[in-house]
Amino acid sequence: MKTFLILISLFFSTFLFAEESNKIFWIDVRTTEEFDSGHLKNAIHIPYQKITNKIGSITKDKNADIRVYCKVGGRAGIAKKALEKLGYKYVTNSGGYKDLLKKQKQAK
Repeated sequence: MKTFLILISLFFSTFLFAEESNKIFWIDVRTTEEFDSGHLKNAIHIPYQKITNKIGSITKDKNADIRVYCKVGGRAGIAKKALEKLGYKYVTNSGGYKDLLKKQKQAK
């Protein structure tokens, strides 16, 4: 019975991990006011100063595809470096919010 429970636990943790590893985590590192004035659909708000304390509640997967953005890219760069220091391997500074909106419109 114990072996069965361990196998079930491994199956579900592998399944959940696989689901998470296919996901792109868009993280808006701007201020609350900036985020509230507009943000990318499905973006998670974590101000850049809090990124190291909050990222674990979003994902613990060090191979997760994490894309950070701010107003023009400066704060996103700081957040990127902080996440890389924590061991996250696939962090992208996606630059500024308005530029990302333009790219989305062009892609449609």
